[in-house]
Amino acid sequence: MVCEVNGVAGTMSWDERWGFVRGDRRQIQTAVLGGADSEEPLMLPLEAIELDAFRRQHEHDTF
Repeated sequence: MVCEVNGVAGTMSWDERWGFVRGDRRQIQTAVLGGADSEEPLMLPLEAIELDAFRRQHEHDTF
């Protein structure tokens, strides 16, 4: 059974084991390549393990 309640504090869902639980409110971080006027979006890493590869790939880029 799924029951959702939307309110000022966000979405809450019903979980059979835990009762009402808050929804996931994490936000995805984004950037653009080249500077503030750029229209070339870039998805930043979501996991720490991806960060080193991202830095190597974009070591000479500006955001």
